[in-house]
Amino acid sequence: MFYRKDESARKALGRLGAVASTLAVTVAVGLTALSVEPHQTLAAEGGGGGALGEVIVTARYRQENLQQTPLAISAFTGATLGQRSLDNVDTLGNVVPNAYIRPNGAAPTIGIRGVIATDFIYATEPAVGVYIDDVYFGTLVGSAFDLVDVDRVEVLRGPQGTLFGKNSLGGAVRVVSKKPQGDGSLYAEGTYGSLNRLDFRAGFDIALVKDELFLRATGVSKYRKGYITRLDFTCQMIKEGTPQLAGIGDGVVGWDPAANGGAGGPIMGTPGSAADNAFSFPSIRPANGKDCTLGTERGEDKRGGRLALRYVGTPGLEVLVSADYMDDNSEAFGAVMKEPRSFPLDSLMVNGLFGPKYGLTDIGARFDRPEKSYTSFETYADPISGEVWPDKNSNKSWGISSTVDYDVTDAVHAKLISAYRKYHGVYLTGDALPLDMTTTYNLLSHRQTSFELNFTGNAIKDKLEWTVGAFYYDAKSHLGGEVQLEPFNFLGFIPPFAQNDSFASTNESAFIHLVFHLTDKLSLTAGGRFTHEKKVYTFDHTGFLTIATPSVSSTSRFDWKGGLDYKITDRLMVYTQASTGFRSAGFQPRPWTPGQLQPFPQEKVTSYEAGFKSDMLNERLRVNGDVFYMDYNPRVVTTNAAQCTPFNSPDPGAPVFGPLGGVCPPGTPLAGQNGWNWFAFFSAPGKVKGFELEVTANPIDDLTINYSAGFNDFSSSIKDVNSPGYRNPHSLIQPKWNMSAGIQYDWRLGKAGMLSPRLDWFYTSHNTNSAPAAEPDPAINVIPAYNLFNFRLTYKTDDNDWSVSFAVTNLFDKFYWYSFAAPGGQNTLGSPGRPREWAVTLRRNF
Repeated sequence: MFYRKDESARKALGRLGAVASTLAVTVAVGLTALSVEPHQTLAAEGGGGGALGEVIVTARYRQENLQQTPLAISAFTGATLGQRSLDNVDTLGNVVPNAYIRPNGAAPTIGIRGVIATDFIYATEPAVGVYIDDVYFGTLVGSAFDLVDVDRVEVLRGPQGTLFGKNSLGGAVRVVSKKPQGDGSLYAEGTYGSLNRLDFRAGFDIALVKDELFLRATGVSKYRKGYITRLDFTCQMIKEGTPQLAGIGDGVVGWDPAANGGAGGPIMGTPGSAADNAFSFPSIRPANGKDCTLGTERGEDKRGGRLALRYVGTPGLEVLVSADYMDDNSEAFGAVMKEPRSFPLDSLMVNGLFGPKYGLTDIGARFDRPEKSYTSFETYADPISGEVWPDKNSNKSWGISSTVDYDVTDAVHAKLISAYRKYHGVYLTGDALPLDMTTTYNLLSHRQTSFELNFTGNAIKDKLEWTVGAFYYDAKSHLGGEVQLEPFNFLGFIPPFAQNDSFASTNESAFIHLVFHLTDKLSLTAGGRFTHEKKVYTFDHTGFLTIATPSVSSTSRFDWKGGLDYKITDRLMVYTQASTGFRSAGFQPRPWTPGQLQPFPQEKVTSYEAGFKSDMLNERLRVNGDVFYMDYNPRVVTTNAAQCTPFNSPDPGAPVFGPLGGVCPPGTPLAGQNGWNWFAFFSAPGKVKGFELEVTANPIDDLTINYSAGFNDFSSSIKDVNSPGYRNPHSLIQPKWNMSAGIQYDWRLGKAGMLSPRLDWFYTSHNTNSAPAAEPDPAINVIPAYNLFNFRLTYKTDDNDWSVSFAVTNLFDKFYWYSFAAPGGQNTLGSPGRPREWAVTLRRNF
């Protein structure tokens, strides 16, 4: 069941053979039309030999110069992403001002400007829209896309409710893939590095019919071991010289259930005796004195590909059809012990279950690890029942889309985007303990169909640029698997149960966007979008609670936008705008009684923003900045409360807020008793203000410098400290600051090629994870600020046929935390960031 070195090697050789076969076929097909793949110059990236190049974006449904687009946008070409070692959506948070994007198991945390979603359950919705080639991806699960074969990435900051619609109240992330060009290009690339990293990527772009029909294909395979090591607890305690922590040599030879007034207690005997050593925690892997490893967590094991077919044979018509597939069989995400676990019900379970069986009566300090550790005692097994779960977080996903662009007239353009996507996966969570305290084994599936038809055009002698469109989205999702909450099960509260929840949603919307050029310098922007949504949630936790009647929510929403921009000069523009966005309504996804399955309303943001975009010093210096203020109301949050009506009551009544439910007040049916626990939702509105700055400079030929900074400050609108919606001013939504900087020099070696060293710096200020109303404890509730550095050295031949790169991420091997988890109201689990890793990449262009 557990990962063995010989099995790892065998699988690696198998992958290598499969990829080699794929590459051979790719090369054979691509050689039908060899030519050098066009090289995008560094000047076009914002660097290189002279003036900064033009960056084209399509954030307003038409091609525009980034510097002439009155929006807060961060744009990165595919080459830029590679130079900065940004290979996944979840790495974009390092370089986008006020973006908070972190890996987090099945679903990444994605937020912008303090508008964040973290829950993977389909009853809730993302807060930032993620788009792949203009196709909306409807769930947080699976949205951490690998940035492979990417032309560019655009990150729009602030609500995008008019053009992008639902769940874009924080912003939108747009990933745009490379289109087939029919240029006969072919490339192959391999990477070897730390943690047995072995990546391959290859692709070709050919003309099937000259000047009419083009095909582009890309294949990718990625593998590396995880950086968190799972250890056999008993084996490791022997190795560390503390076997008594596993019950070996501690003198406990049995258990007396009548001791301590019936609470039970150990029976003492001879330390080190056979009886003593037998009455101990079992070793899953026999101790060999050297290696106590059970496996690793956070490793990658992915294979996939993309095919794109493009037709341009009819004047005014372009048809693009693409299909992609990804088989992700990566290791479980996992966490490490940050603080000894302290949950009130644990001691009852331990004394009643693990004491009599193993003599263990303390699971706090017994399983503690060093403060800075990449190790865990997670087994993904229950030593009591013998049940074992897979140590993988797998996801198989695929999709197909088509885009039809048609020039209706010289002034009117139509675009139809149709898409279907589907995935199914496994997501497992544990608690970094060898004991099975909390396990959720989630089986996730989702399918979606979407259509968008839009028209763009010009009118009134090109003074008016207009866009109108309609959007339809239909999705069905399912959450299966098993949940075990052992302390509650032991006490008879909540038995293990099977999940069988289904979710359905539809979205229908229509939008209009207008840009009126009042003068050559002054332009007015206005837009609106009407949305109607319907959602159905069927809750079935077989073995605990099944609610026969589905919950239904039907809502409508109108979003608007208005703005002005003024071109002071050809290279300096200022703008101001106001806009709205919304996050779809949802349902309380974890009810304990039938009446608790309550809908909660849409979240809404109204944003006010002013900014500037400038090119200076003969276009060698580019400075873009903005300030913003957002009214976030409603802002839906959840906290512990009590239901003070009977379990089967269809009306749960008003929640009584307090830890683990609390005592019901007079006048309620359960007055004086502990109410049923309830994760109650309510609105806790707030304001967010901040600023953003992005700078790119070519002070001298071949030297590129970039810098970005974001600051955001959230303040709660609830000032009453006794209100359940109150938030302590020191309790943060996301880190207040993030910054990045980079410097690269292209050392030209004449006919010998070019050598390009690059250094990047990323900074994130501190964050917190305490209960919102509480003052964060610096010892356990403050996630410290950190600085990270990446280094990359790239050599390219003069003809660009060959390139080799040596990259080091986390150059100074900084130990840092992404986040802390807080089961039971206490910080126990931590998510450490990646340690220092190196990689060598060899690429051949044909």
